[in-house]
Formats: sequence, C-alpha cells, structure tokens
Amino acid sequence: MRTGPGLARGGGRVLKWTVLFGVVFAVGAGSASAQITVSVPETVEEGRRFSLELTAKYRKAPGTPRNSVQMTLTATAGSSGDVSNVGRVGGLTAAETDDYRFVPTAIFSTFVLANTGTAAVTGTLRLSVPINLRGDRDAEDEEFRITFNALTDILNSFNGLVGQDGQPLAVPDPVVIRIEDDEEQTFEWETPDDAASPREGTPTTRTLKADPAPHNMVWNVALFTEEAGYVPSLGATTLTSGATARTVTITPPDNDGNREDDTIELRAFLAGTSSLLPGIEPLEIEFPDVHALPEADKITAQAYEDREGDAVGVTTTEADSVAEGGEPVHVRVTIDRGSN
Repeated sequence: MRTGPGLARGGGRVLKWTVLFGVVFAVGAGSASAQITVSVPETVEEGRRFSLELTAKYRKAPGTPRNSVQMTLTATAGSSGDVSNVGRVGGLTAAETDDYRFVPTAIFSTFVLANTGTAAVTGTLRLSVPINLRGDRDAEDEEFRITFNALTDILNSFNGLVGQDGQPLAVPDPVVIRIEDDEEQTFEWETPDDAASPREGTPTTRTLKADPAPHNMVWNVALFTEEAGYVPSLGATTLTSGATARTVTITPPDNDGNREDDTIELRAFLAGTSSLLPGIEPLEIEFPDVHALPEADKITAQAYEDREGDAVGVTTTEADSVAEGGEPVHVRVTIDRGSN
C-alpha cells in the first residue's frame, strides 16, 4: 500500500518494495528432519504471479516396492487461517479469497520407483504450484496462508520411504504470503451538512472518509479523545464514488462542572495499534460551555432617576448625575448570555 501525504516513510505501514520477490525463504518440516521444504516469496505485488516450490528429499530402502505419494495444499485468507475477514492480521488485512487465484486444494501427487537393489537409494521429489494475485479496489496490504496436510502413500504405506536423515517425511509448517498493494490510501475528516453545532450537552457528528474504499481498515478504526466525558463512537457507513465515509458521533457531557469551553482532539488509530490512520491529522473541535459566564463586553449597566409619580421600580429617565439628598437612583444591569 502507498499512503497519502502526512505519513512518515518507515512508519507503521509496509512500504512499497522495489523488487517482485523480496526474500525467498525455506520453511522446515514440522519435526527435526526438515526433509520437506517450501520456498515462497515473503512479499508479492498485487496483480503479479509467483510459484510455490515444494521439495522433498527421500531415502528409499532396498528391496521395497513402488510408492505413490500424495499431499494436498490448501489456501485460506489471512495468516491465522481466518476467512471471515473480520479484524486485522499481524498489522495487515486478511486477504479475501478473490485476491488470489489458486486451486482451493492443489494435489501434490507423484511416485517413487521400487528399489530392487541391495542398497538404499536417495532422490528428490519436486512440486511447483503457480499462484496468481488479482487486483482489488482497496489500497490495503493483505495476507493469505497456505497449509499442507499429511504426506500419504496411497498404495504401500511408505514402504522403505523416509527422509534422507532416516526420519519420517514430516509435514512442513504453513507459509504466509503478503500481497503488497500499490494504491494510495487517503483519509480525511469532513463535517456533514446536517451536523449540529458543537456545544456542551449536544452530540455532533463528523465523517471519516477513506478513498479508495477499504475492506477492513476503517471498519475497525479506534477513536480517542483526551478530554474527560467526551465519548466518540462509529456509526453508519456510506459508499459514494468509490470512497467510503463512516459517521463519527461525539457525545459531550451535559454538564462538566465548570464554566469553560472545551477543545477536544479526535484521533483515529489503526485498530490494535498505536499508529494514527495514515495521512490524516487529529481533528480539533471546540465545544462552548452552556454554563459559561458572559464576557465583560456583554454586561452593561445604566442608572435611572426615580421620578415623582413613577410606580415603584419603574425608571424611565437615565440619570447622568444626581443631587446630594435628591431622589433615589436605580441601576439596571443587563447581561447578554448569547445563544447559550
């Protein structure tokens, strides 16, 4: 996956490799014999093709009949074998079954000739399985897993057939292939047209938009605010013009016990990590306090004379001055509390 602006190279995401096959490694067998090895690339670019190479080195005892050897290979989505596509696998999204083209159960079937001689003979069995990776519309690096079942001899119960070290031919461990996506993933915050104005006691909404639409990454995004009492939650998902938008509702406290405005910082993390979504800064939102005291320029005072004949408390004439021993003067204080 290529990430949009704002993500430091070398951060929490896998960056683009410049070669198709980065590292080829051998996976040993499930026992100490390690006579069956598997070679696959660790990382392959989306839309490319590679081969899984399986090699079994054997020793055939003298005076033993022909062996017909069979093993099956099974591909599943995700390095944990989880095909539900829920959650993230090792920091990467579990591949979907249509991200790769591979016979669901590929059969490794061959035979070893009878050994009619008087001494043991050695040899090598080889299997090459082509796997095609398909392009998808998201921008996520993904993983899928290939497992191997028991090696079986369908005719002769492994007559005289063992590994070259004399140990049984054990099943190799599963292998995981990472699909590297070269799309650029971008995220951004938006304010919906119908969002309520932020204020204490009133929930407001924002939209977290991803382009192109990811399958899993944004679904499991973790939201965080440092300000106590403010609760962010993920809501409905919409898909427009190839981009995915997910509603985020921020619920402030009804009364936080002070008379100060609050500014929260809404952060979106990759689920299960301490890394922010790539290319997107935290979102600041100011929530005015509904119990805030008015500003000084919103408080005015006027003095009025108490004229003869006026009802008690009724003042109509503004007083600029008053004579010593004269009529009482009333002061009217006006406080503009605004829309809060």
